[in-house]
Amino acid sequence: MTLSYKLLHILMIISKVFLYSIIGLGILLTVTFLFGIRPYVVLSGSMESAIHTGSVCFVAKEDFYNVKENDIIAFQRNNTMITHRAVKIENSRIYTKGDANKSQDNGYVTPSDFKGITVFSVPYAGYLLYSLPLPLTIGVILFFIIGVTATDFVLTKYRSQIENKKGEHYA
Repeated sequence: MTLSYKLLHILMIISKVFLYSIIGLGILLTVTFLFGIRPYVVLSGSMESAIHTGSVCFVAKEDFYNVKENDIIAFQRNNTMITHRAVKIENSRIYTKGDANKSQDNGYVTPSDFKGITVFSVPYAGYLLYSLPLPLTIGVILFFIIGVTATDFVLTKYRSQIENKKGEHYA
């Protein structure tokens, strides 16, 4: 195997990994939306080290009365989405605290504030999503998919040309 053939093979593998990763992300987002799970970007370090600043939290809609102490919940306060841990539940009120905060949050969460329970998070993925406006984010993702697909197509064609030349050389 020549060096150019090995390099070509490595580039094809990398392009396929990127392409399949994007397809997988698209499937993940579609499935989560179908099951009522919504992504939210974490903007502060109040939940470090459980959830890092810039992570994307996926929050499942759940009945307020099913929340248990230690669940990480999402709620809205003053037009801001907050993700904190439930530390105490009493009288239809959930008291919360960020893991990195020294004291419990002021106030409490009611059913009208409550958005759901955090199911999982993807560390640092929110930096990309939050930094780009939605149309630009979609454009970047589409450009990337088209670019990787075109690269894969070109590399596959180039690989077959190399193999044909190699076959002619040995014939």
